[in-house]
Amino acid sequence: MKTFLFFAMRTVAAALLLMTSVSSRAISGDEHWDNQFGWPGPGQVTDSIAVHNGRIYTSGAGSTTTNVALIVWDGWQWSPEAQFIGPSTVIVYDLAFIGDTLYAAGNFTNVNGITAGGLAKWDGVNWTTVNNFKGTITCLTVDGANLYASGIFTNPAAGGAIATNIAYWDGSSWNALGNGLGSVSGSSVRATAVKNGQVYAAGTFTNSGPQLVTNVAVWNGSTWSAVGGGISGFGVSSLTFNGNDLYAGGAFSQAGST
Repeated sequence: MKTFLFFAMRTVAAALLLMTSVSSRAISGDEHWDNQFGWPGPGQVTDSIAVHNGRIYTSGAGSTTTNVALIVWDGWQWSPEAQFIGPSTVIVYDLAFIGDTLYAAGNFTNVNGITAGGLAKWDGVNWTTVNNFKGTITCLTVDGANLYASGIFTNPAAGGAIATNIAYWDGSSWNALGNGLGSVSGSSVRATAVKNGQVYAAGTFTNSGPQLVTNVAVWNGSTWSAVGGGISGFGVSSLTFNGNDLYAGGAFSQAGST
């Protein structure tokens, strides 16, 4: 009788402890990471994330320098979807969807056995290169059917438009945005955002052709212009809109001309 009573008390105490633990981790209105995202997780440094049809796609830098995986979360578990390969450090900087087509950009030369020079697309079945892109893309932004690519490049495709560090893919060809941004060397465009048909771009640059623009600029469809006096410092690495307000983040200490 004593043994049974002791066992029952221990069972009740364990249940109360479990209820207390659960309630402390899942209080209504509180914010918590879903514990399903714990170990093993995607298993690599995550530099890029895209969400489509309830699935989360991630990639970035792997545990080795010559390959990295595309990992997908289906709401229950992580699964490898593709492997990016290159002769040196492989990083997938960004992922973006246009419709059901996934675009992956970064520093790689091959994905699942298909030659792709830093930009590839997946239709859910097959991987293909995007017009034999040449260069390094660090940011992808989608506006309708157009894919804006920015990074470090001057000629996205052999025989195509000359585009300095920023261009857009319309589904069949690459298109330049005026003179682009920055110079052939020492400049880069790290972030883009589209608002009301205008393209905002930021990074490390001081010009668009003869036009002076410091690390952030806006394209109105025909010309680039400065945004609020520019941002000084080592450059801007992220842009986002909150309503009509544009927010910029990066390594800088002064924004505007004052």
